Amino acid sequence: MKELNEYEKGFISGFLDADGSLIVIKRKSEIKRGWTISTMVCFSNNDITILKYIQKLIGVKGTLITVQDKRSDKYKDQSRLTYNANIARELLPQLKLIHKEDKRLMMLDILNTKRKDNKFRYDYEKVIPKLKKWMNYKYNYGKETKFNPIDPTEFDIGFFRGFFMGDGHFQSANGKYKYIAVTNNSIKLLCYLRDISYTKEITLGSNTINRKITTYRFTFYKNRIRPKILPLVKSLSI
Repeated sequence: MKELNEYEKGFISGFLDADGSLIVIKRKSEIKRGWTISTMVCFSNNDITILKYIQKLIGVKGTLITVQDKRSDKYKDQSRLTYNANIARELLPQLKLIHKEDKRLMMLDILNTKRKDNKFRYDYEKVIPKLKKWMNYKYNYGKETKFNPIDPTEFDIGFFRGFFMGDGHFQSANGKYKYIAVTNNSIKLLCYLRDISYTKEITLGSNTINRKITTYRFTFYKNRIRPKILPLVKSLSI
């Protein structure tokens, strides 16, 4: 795959943190005796245009499929873009995640351990402990931190846009947007978005099911977003 520029790294990182998955699977090998370990990087969204844009940024087709949702006609079909270990090994070192950063580093560790003399040979004594660590890992959702303004770089701006494409939406009134909001279960990630957008005063709310917090909503009001980010917000498109 190609070398990504800072904006492209940010966009892909933001979208992966919002609507992507890092997958490691141990399963019975179909072509030889024993077990095999599969690693994948997956991007999901109900808008296939966004996934084709990510495909274009990475410069590799990968596997792009659309899965029909059978639950109800009210649900949109889900599209999924998947890259195997070969691409993951080149893509992940170029990214920097917030919520899923530990998982990114763990997957790279597994990929590097699997690789020996440029061939896929497993040293099980080294791989299996790393696989167990992966399976037992629990995400750190973080706590709300004090406002710490960050002057956004090209990477940060790309991250903001990529994340919004995955987990953001506009709130409007009288035909004009009043504010934008992103929903995620990682407060640490939302505080990072707050700091790069320079929004000192935010609305950080939560959705609850059976009194258990499931997701947090971070609201960016139009008149509180720093000038460097505002033009981006006005034209959030690809």
